[in-house]
Amino acid sequence: MLRYVDGRNTDDIDLVLSAESLVRVPEIAIADTNANFAAGTFRSLRVDVRFASNPVFRRVMDSRMVMHPFAEMEVPCATVEGLVKLKLYALPALYEQRRLQHAALYEADITMLAQAHGVKLGPVLERLQGDVGAGQFEELRKICFGD
Repeated sequence: MLRYVDGRNTDDIDLVLSAESLVRVPEIAIADTNANFAAGTFRSLRVDVRFASNPVFRRVMDSRMVMHPFAEMEVPCATVEGLVKLKLYALPALYEQRRLQHAALYEADITMLAQAHGVKLGPVLERLQGDVGAGQFEELRKICFGD
């Protein structure tokens, strides 16, 4: 988000990794994990890991990445469309967990990314159709298009 939206602050870093790769980064202290996610810290920084075994995360990692300079190195980052896809994919779970402030932030992020970079939400949403339930897809469509 910091790469694409001016004024957007975040207090964590999100990674897409295989579970095997995460084991090779002992500097990240893992506090919680499930089949798709792990949460931990690196020093005082919160780290959220999305496992590449999830098909949506894998597709973003494989085809929606671009290199950006960070400090003295090039770092692979999600493209704008990749970020929109990840945030759309997360919304149903955030609502189901009643994490409404987080969901509102994700909706605002999606809006800012789409407006600032001309992302067409329809095609991104269509590519998620097989990855979320029919009811979730319909709710995402309503969020994106208000109908």
